[in-house]
Amino acid sequence: MINKKEKSDYPFMKFPRALTENPEFFHISIEARTLFMMILDRFGLSAINEDKFTDESGELFIIFTIEEVCEKFGCGKDKVIRIFRELEKNALIIRKRKISCMPYKIYLTDRFFRLCESEFPTA
Repeated sequence: MINKKEKSDYPFMKFPRALTENPEFFHISIEARTLFMMILDRFGLSAINEDKFTDESGELFIIFTIEEVCEKFGCGKDKVIRIFRELEKNALIIRKRKISCMPYKIYLTDRFFRLCESEFPTA
C-alpha cells in the first residue's frame, strides 16, 4: 500500500471532464483526447516560461513534435499526424510553422474553453 505523501507526490496530468461529459467531444477518439490533455499540460509550462513561448503577436504556443508524441504513445508517425489533424479538424488546436523543416508551433483555440464555460459556469 502507499501512504498519503507518496500519493500526493506522484506526477499526473488532469484529464478535462468536458472531454468525457460534453457531447461536443464524444466523437473525438480517445487518442486525440489524450493528446489534447498532454497539450493542455504543456501549455501550463509555456505560461510559466512565456518569454520563450509567446509569438510576435503575443499568443502563447507550445512545441510538441511528432517524434515526441510517437515516443509517448508508442506508435508511428502516420497515426500521430492523424491524431493532430483530428484535433485541428475539431478546432481545438492550430499548428503553424514558417519553415517546413522546423517543428510546428501549437496554439490552443478558444473553442474548448467556450464549451467548458457554457457547461460548467464559474459564476
